[in-house]
Amino acid sequence: MTAIAIREQQRTDTGFTAILSFNGEQEYPIQISDPFDPTAEKELEWYFEEWLVFPLIEP
Repeated sequence: MTAIAIREQQRTDTGFTAILSFNGEQEYPIQISDPFDPTAEKELEWYFEEWLVFPLIEP
């Protein structure tokens, strides 16, 4: 089985930089950022915090 490791390096304005490695061998520098805009974040927040709690009840 392949072991995947992601080690956070430092925060940036849009997310953070990290090191990705497979089975502790070759390392790859990566950048991770939030893919959602504020509107999508609000929709996801509603879905996970409201809809999944009461999916069959209309407000």
